[in-house]
Amino acid sequence: WYPRRDCEYFGLELLVNSVLDMTMDLTLLKTQRKSFRTSFTVCAKKIVDELIKEAPELKQLSILKSQISDKFARLET
Repeated sequence: WYPRRDCEYFGLELLVNSVLDMTMDLTLLKTQRKSFRTSFTVCAKKIVDELIKEAPELKQLSILKSQISDKFARLET
């Protein structure tokens, strides 16, 4: 039994677990961010499509503006 080796092993185990936790957290954040980006892009395209119309509906544009503002705020965090 070597106390120093046990301490080194325990420290290494803690480091590995910490890295694994950070990797899982990062993967979750990337997945959420991808979902927000896709949603943001779809909403932006809807706004462009509405603006291209000869007579854009102001109510629809207002709704889309609110949606994209919400999505943009989520992307900032």
